[in-house]
Amino acid sequence: MSSYLPPGYRFQPTDEELVGFFLRNKVFKIPFPSYNEIVDLDVYLEEPWFLSRYANLGENIEEMYLFVSRELKTKNSKKKPNRRLTKPREGGCWWKASVGDKKILDANGMLLVVGSYCYAYDKLVQATGSLALAMAMKIHLLPIFTLISIFSQLSESIDFNYPAVFNFGDSNSDTGGLVAGLGERLDPPNGQTYFNIPSGRFCDGRLIIDFLMDAIDLPFLNAYLDSVGAPTFRKGCNFAAAGSTILPATASSVSPFSFGIQVAQFFRFKARVLELLTKGKKFYKYIPAEDYFAKGLYMFDIGQNDLAGAFYSKSEDQVLASIPTILIEFETGIKKLYDQGARRFWIHNTSPLGCLPQNIATFGKDPSKLDEIGCVSSHNRAAKLFNLQLHALCRKLQGQFSDANLTYVDLFTIKTNIISNYSRYGFEQPIMACCGYGGAPLNYDSRIACGQTKTLNGSSVTAKGCKDTTEYVNWDGIHYTEAANQYVSSQILTGKYSDPPFSDKMPFLLKLKF
Repeated sequence: MSSYLPPGYRFQPTDEELVGFFLRNKVFKIPFPSYNEIVDLDVYLEEPWFLSRYANLGENIEEMYLFVSRELKTKNSKKKPNRRLTKPREGGCWWKASVGDKKILDANGMLLVVGSYCYAYDKLVQATGSLALAMAMKIHLLPIFTLISIFSQLSESIDFNYPAVFNFGDSNSDTGGLVAGLGERLDPPNGQTYFNIPSGRFCDGRLIIDFLMDAIDLPFLNAYLDSVGAPTFRKGCNFAAAGSTILPATASSVSPFSFGIQVAQFFRFKARVLELLTKGKKFYKYIPAEDYFAKGLYMFDIGQNDLAGAFYSKSEDQVLASIPTILIEFETGIKKLYDQGARRFWIHNTSPLGCLPQNIATFGKDPSKLDEIGCVSSHNRAAKLFNLQLHALCRKLQGQFSDANLTYVDLFTIKTNIISNYSRYGFEQPIMACCGYGGAPLNYDSRIACGQTKTLNGSSVTAKGCKDTTEYVNWDGIHYTEAANQYVSSQILTGKYSDPPFSDKMPFLLKLKF
């Protein structure tokens, strides 16, 4: 439909997609992709042959899509004279219903009402001259425009009263898995802002998952692989490990704990918990109750490393071509969890990879490779396509799992917004790393990680932290600061960046602790 669509794409939505995605997101004020061309218009004040100019489609079009408020539809359908526009001689023209309303159900159980309207004209006009005849011909050739309205809300609302959370992911949500599993060392200033010491998180403080757990009155998740200190898993467990991928790990992988391994670890965890529950109450305060596995929330934030790592050995086209394979692996893991009783899924999409100093330093040396905000275009294109297909997968799974609830969360849009409009949110550095080596513009050197001291070019250097972490979006060239994570979390909790939206299902918004 639109000249702004990515190459190879056509805009041919079904009735269900028009209502279940585009119109519903419009109602909840969720931003559309930049290439969206559905415009707001009072169609009752326009004649049909002039409508094409509002969608940048030119005059020769077969169909177009417009947003028309239900209030205008109701108001103008009651007063026929208000709908009359052109009045050639005795007659006039107006929009009228051409067929009865059609009811359909979308994948989330929303009842939809679809009404079709056409441009009609008085019979009297047909005999009044050539002007009327010309108009009649145009009307006859015009397609029917479809005006759609929501009949009811979601049949099954999102419930935030979770007894436990089970998380799967990479460093964006790793609370100590890689450090415990591989003996990976994290040096200060990691952890300085909140924990005062390195906490196993690749951050100066809390991650997004920490803020989300806090918001729903659950404790921070302990890492599955961290057995020191008698950790409690009563309220859930974190299987995420930094460097992990969705696809199975290879010999060169940073982490051996790929998504499939994490799912297998969960099965082992669940089996061991059920075994211990039969041994008496002495374990109850350390492990989940049996029904927590069915009632708990299953969170996912993984896929970034599959894309970012692939660019080191593949062309952009090859990376894009690998996305379906990556998502097949993800789908397999989700279905395994569903078969084991998981019913509530919370899935984050991937971030704007091209805005990380690590990727800019390696792939952005040529300024022509960067976009208008200084990010590597190829990486962000890959992230967008991955997210598009991940969103489609979530919708497909929601349709297949009628007794489950899948929530897709658009982190890409939130993080792109904070980078593009950083000063609006109190930041001074949108891309440069807070903790690193090399100075402006990136303060990142792949040879030395945050907090490390090494000999480079014959001199001993240290990757030090900045004075004020709240001024920076990026922490160490790869991960975000606690301040950025806090902002991202606050946006997630508005509910407007999720599908389905849940802004009216957030009873805990009044007691946020951050």
